[in-house]
Amino acid sequence: MKNIAIKCLLLMWISVMLMGLNSRSDIDMFISVNRFLDQDRNTVLLVDYQIPYRNICFIAKQSAFYAEVAIRLEVVCRDSIVTKHEYTDSIGLSNKNDITSQFKSHLNRIRLLLDRDDYVLRFTAIDLNTERSHRRVIPLRRLDRESLVSDVELVSVLRKESTRYLEKFHRGGVLFQVEPSQIFAKDLADDLYLYFEIYETKNPGEDLHNIDLEISKQDSVVVSKNFDYLLDRSNEGISLTIPIDDLRSGIYHGELTVTFDNLSEKRNFRFSISENREAFIFMFSDLEQEYQLIRYFISSGQISDWRSMTENAKRRFISQFWNSMASATNQSIDQTITMVKERIEYSNRFFSHFSPGWTTDMGRIYIRNGAPDEIEKGQTSDETRFVRKDIQIWKYTLRKRAVYLFADLQMNGNFKLLFVENDEMELSHPEWKRFLGDDFDEARLRY
Repeated sequence: MKNIAIKCLLLMWISVMLMGLNSRSDIDMFISVNRFLDQDRNTVLLVDYQIPYRNICFIAKQSAFYAEVAIRLEVVCRDSIVTKHEYTDSIGLSNKNDITSQFKSHLNRIRLLLDRDDYVLRFTAIDLNTERSHRRVIPLRRLDRESLVSDVELVSVLRKESTRYLEKFHRGGVLFQVEPSQIFAKDLADDLYLYFEIYETKNPGEDLHNIDLEISKQDSVVVSKNFDYLLDRSNEGISLTIPIDDLRSGIYHGELTVTFDNLSEKRNFRFSISENREAFIFMFSDLEQEYQLIRYFISSGQISDWRSMTENAKRRFISQFWNSMASATNQSIDQTITMVKERIEYSNRFFSHFSPGWTTDMGRIYIRNGAPDEIEKGQTSDETRFVRKDIQIWKYTLRKRAVYLFADLQMNGNFKLLFVENDEMELSHPEWKRFLGDDFDEARLRY
C-alpha cells in the first residue's frame, strides 16, 4: 500500500517537473463522438471516453485501490458556454495488478443534444491524484433532420446483457461496448461490429434503403457488403459483423453509403487491427484438457457453448478465464498460473492410479481448494456387506467449512468422492452411507 502511495507522489513530482519544462502533462486516453437522431429528429451526441488504468494514479485504501478523474464537458458557441457538465468518475479496483494492465480501462459515456451547427466541445479530464490532465477541443455539427443514416459506431463487444454492467451502453437488452481507441486485437476477438441507425423518409414499411459497405486498406478493398433493407419503423438500428481473423494488422478505412430513391449519404470511419497484443495462457497444450481443468472452477453451464467455439475463441476464453481468476483472487497472472501448476504437479505425484492424478476426484478437489487443513485417514467398518476399504476425510476451515469423504472403492489407490458438505459444485453419492457401514460415526464429517 505504501508503494502505491509513493508511486503516486513520484508521478506528481514528475508531473510538476514536466509542466515546468513542457507546459503540459497529459493523460493518454481515447475519445469518440457519434451522432444519432431521436424520435423528434434532434441530433443526439454520444461522447464516449476510455482511460487505460495504467495511465491514471490509484491510491490504496481499505484493501482496495481508488482513482478519481474529474470530467468537465463544455459546449461552446463563439466563446460563450452554452451548457456544461462537471462530475467525477470514481474508479475502484480490488486487484492491484489491474492498475498496471495494458488491456484494462475505464469506459464512460455522456449524452448531449445539439441544436446548432457552430458549437465546439471542450473536453477536460483531470487525474485528481496527480493533477495530470487531458484536454480536447472537438468541432460539432448536427445531422440534418432529414438524414438517412447516423454516424458509425465501432463496437468491440456485442452481446445480450441482463445485468447493469456498462448500463449506458445498452440498447434493448443488448450491450454495445464501444471501442473509442478504434484498436481491435485479433487475439482478443474474432469480430468487430459496426452499429448505425437508418431513418425513414416516407412511411414506415415503404422505405427500401440500399446499404453499401466498403472497407479498404492501402486502396485495396478487403470487405464489401451490399444489401437492401426495408425500414419498418421511423428509425432502426443495424449491426454488421466484420470478421477480423483474416485482416492483417494496420489501419483500415471504411465507407458506409445509404441510398433511398435518388438520395444518398456517406459515413466514413477508420479502425486499426493489432496482433499479438496478449499472449495466450495455458496449463496444457491440449485445449480439451484445458477445458476439463477449467470446469473444476466454474459450472458447465457457464461455458455451454464450448463445442461451438472456434479454436481461437477457445484460446481466448481460456486466457480470459485465468486472467479473471487472478483478478478475483487478487493475484498476478503469474502467481495464479504457478499456484495451479503446483497443484497439478502435486496431484499427479500423489493421486495418479491408472490415470493422471489431476483427473481424479482427489485431484479435482485439491486443484480447486489447495491442501486441506485437516486430513483424517481410516477404514470403513465391518458393519457393511463390502470388505473394509480405506477412507480419507478432508476438511477446509477457510472454505465455508467444506468436508469431503473419499473411499478406495476398488482398492487400487484411486479414491472416489462419496460425501461432500458445503460445496455447491460437488454432489454426494446417493448411497454413501451403504459403503461406510451402519456403525460409521457421522460426527467425523462435522467440525
